[in-house]
Amino acid sequence: MITIKHIKGILILAVCLMIFGFSSCVLIGIWCMYQEGVEEYDDLQEYAEEETKNDAPAADGEKLAAIDFKALQEINGEVVAWIRCEALGLDYPVVQGEDNEYYLDHTFTGEEHSGGCIFMDCRNTPDFSDDNTILYGHNRKDGSMFGSFGMSLEGEVTVQVYTPQGLNTYQAVDNRIIGASEEPYYRTSLEKEQFAILSSAVSVHTGIPMHEGEKLLTLSTCNGNDQERHIILCRKTAPQEQAETAGAESAIEIITEPAPEPESTAPAVMEASE
Repeated sequence: MITIKHIKGILILAVCLMIFGFSSCVLIGIWCMYQEGVEEYDDLQEYAEEETKNDAPAADGEKLAAIDFKALQEINGEVVAWIRCEALGLDYPVVQGEDNEYYLDHTFTGEEHSGGCIFMDCRNTPDFSDDNTILYGHNRKDGSMFGSFGMSLEGEVTVQVYTPQGLNTYQAVDNRIIGASEEPYYRTSLEKEQFAILSSAVSVHTGIPMHEGEKLLTLSTCNGNDQERHIILCRKTAPQEQAETAGAESAIEIITEPAPEPESTAPAVMEASE
C-alpha cells in the first residue's frame, strides 16, 4: 500500500535527481567551454615552433621560438607579440585592441568566450618600448592564461616576449597582490619617483636590484574581487646579464597584502574580475 510517506520519499528522490541532473549539465557545459578555449590556443601552437639555437645570447641550448607573425596576422591583425614562460606555463599570442574591454571575453580568433585572450593595455606602444608595458589575462581556474600566478616562483624566472621586431627577455622580480588601482603598476610612463616606489618594493620583497631606466613588464590578473589584483612585475634584461644570472638561487614568494590605494589611473579592465 502506497502511503503519504512513500509519496514524499519519491518526490524528494525525484527532486534530488533533477538537481543532480541540472548540476551535471552545468558542470559539463563549463568543462566544454574551458575545452573550447584550450583547443583554440593549442591549435595556434603550430605558429610558434620551438627551435634550439646554440648561439643564442642568453645561454647555450636555450629553446627559442620561431613565431610566424605573418600567419598570425592573417587570423587576427591585432596580434602584437607572443609570450612564453615555462615557470608560469605561458605560451600564448598577445593582442592589443582599441580598448581594454573587448578581449576580456573574446579569444584570439574573435570568438566570444569567457577565457578571453592575453592582451596589451590599449595605452601602450605595441613594440614594448614604453617604461612599463602592461599585459592582462584572466585568472583561469584550470591554470591557463594567468591562472598560475598563485604559486611561488622558484629560481630565475625568465619571461620571453617575441614581437615582429625581435625577442625581448624579462626577469620576474616580484609577485604580489595589489590594490586594483594601485600606482605605478598601471602607468605606461614612469617618472623617477614612481620607478623608485617599484624598485623599493622589489628590494624589500625579493632583494633583486633594479636600475632606473630599465623597461618593465607588468602581468596583471584578477584576484577574485574588485578591490585587488595579482601582478607579476618583470624587468627587461640584457642578453649578457641573463647569461650571468641564469640558474641563480632565488625565490619570489607572494605578498598578499595590498598597499593603501592612491588615486586610480588603471583602465576600466581592472574593474572586471573572474
